[in-house]
Amino acid sequence: MKIVILSSTKESDGSFTVSGAFWLNAPTNSVIAKPDFKSKYHNIDSSTLTAIKTGTLLEQTFTTGLFDAGTTLDVVQSTIASMYDAAQANLISEDPPVLNLIGSSFDGTNWSSVIAPTFLPKPVYTSNQIYLRWSDWKTLLLTRRGL
Repeated sequence: MKIVILSSTKESDGSFTVSGAFWLNAPTNSVIAKPDFKSKYHNIDSSTLTAIKTGTLLEQTFTTGLFDAGTTLDVVQSTIASMYDAAQANLISEDPPVLNLIGSSFDGTNWSSVIAPTFLPKPVYTSNQIYLRWSDWKTLLLTRRGL
């Protein structure tokens, strides 16, 4: 198993998103053990969990974009399979020397051992969300303080 669906969310207009997890093959030169890993999928089999903990597999969560109401199961499955293929290709194309530095630190003399990285998904903003740049916040704060 390489893809597991965890949930779906239906919007008021009938459109929906699907969320789940991909289990990606780690490049052999970028294996990072995660002995305390806990999967988002509660029914994960022991061999897959062991592979993730040893670093040969990586669990990456995903959420699709909105599917229109009435989208067929075949289209949803095909889209998610394409997303999986893209995620696997992106992981393999990462520059291994850079990937291997994630989570390490330098104390002035030695490099620490690599700690399993935590990758955060890029935020998705809806049209009704307003985000201010730091300069806007600074101006707002100074104005409110009368400075």
